[in-house]
Amino acid sequence: MLAGINTVLCRQAPGQYATAVCCYYAERLHLLRYSAAGQPLLWRRSTRQLHRLEEGGLLIGVRPDEIYPWGEIALQPGDRLLLYTDGVLEVTNGAGQAFGEFRLQSVIEANSELSADRFSHLLLDEVHSWSGPNRQFTRSDDITFLVIDFR
Repeated sequence: MLAGINTVLCRQAPGQYATAVCCYYAERLHLLRYSAAGQPLLWRRSTRQLHRLEEGGLLIGVRPDEIYPWGEIALQPGDRLLLYTDGVLEVTNGAGQAFGEFRLQSVIEANSELSADRFSHLLLDEVHSWSGPNRQFTRSDDITFLVIDFR
């Protein structure tokens, strides 16, 4: 599916890029099968460690013949999956500094005990406050993310 979307985007909108994730959760097996054009993050509550899910390919729209292989990962109760667009990382402050991966990881680690709903609100507030009072600094991309907790 990702390869097909990639081919269409490369052909019909050259120079436009997108992040995407395709995943299937086999609940009885506690197994997540995924492929990504971007890098989803998995917070392991049991070990309190953040893992980057690496399986997949480049952003959609970069190269028309890109391959997007599947990966599998066993999930445990309390695991949290964060799917996000690159716009979350690219929001800049008044000094031109991006919110970035380090800041995102810090927010995840410091607030892992919050419910998915409360964490989502907090993350959005953090990203918006990074851009300054009254969101006076512009952003060039969307800010989209999805938080999924596994029980």
